[in-house]
Amino acid sequence: MDKHLSAKIGQYAVICDKQDRILVLQRARSGAWCLPGGRLDKSDNNPLKALAREIKEELNLKVIDSVPIDVAIVEDQYQIKYCVYFLVQVADLSKLKISAEHKDYKLVDYKSVLKLKVEDKKIKEILKNLK
Repeated sequence: MDKHLSAKIGQYAVICDKQDRILVLQRARSGAWCLPGGRLDKSDNNPLKALAREIKEELNLKVIDSVPIDVAIVEDQYQIKYCVYFLVQVADLSKLKISAEHKDYKLVDYKSVLKLKVEDKKIKEILKNLK
C-alpha cells in the first residue's frame, strides 16, 4: 500500500492594505471566511502565474509581487490540500471586485481574524507569525 500523500495543491494570498488590515473573503458555499487563492489546475506550469490568475479571477486585482511565507497540509470535507501561503502585493486594492464564488469580503485587523469562522484554521497561525 502506498503511504505517500495524494493531495491537491492550493495557493493562498495574504493581502494587506496600507493600514495593515488583512483581506478575507466569505465563501458563498459555506459562509466561512478564507484567504484569496485556490488550487493549481493541471494546466498550470508556473505556480506564481497560477496564483496571479486566481487573484485576478477572484478579486479583479493584479499581483505585483508574491513571497511564500508558510506551507501546510489542510484536510476538509471536500479534499486534502498541500497549501502554500504567500504575502502578496497588489497594484490597486480599490479595484477589488469579488467573484460569484464569494458573497462578501472584509479588511480586518489580526484580532478580528481570530474571531471569524475560518475555513482553514492555519490562517490564524500564519497571521500570528506575521505580526
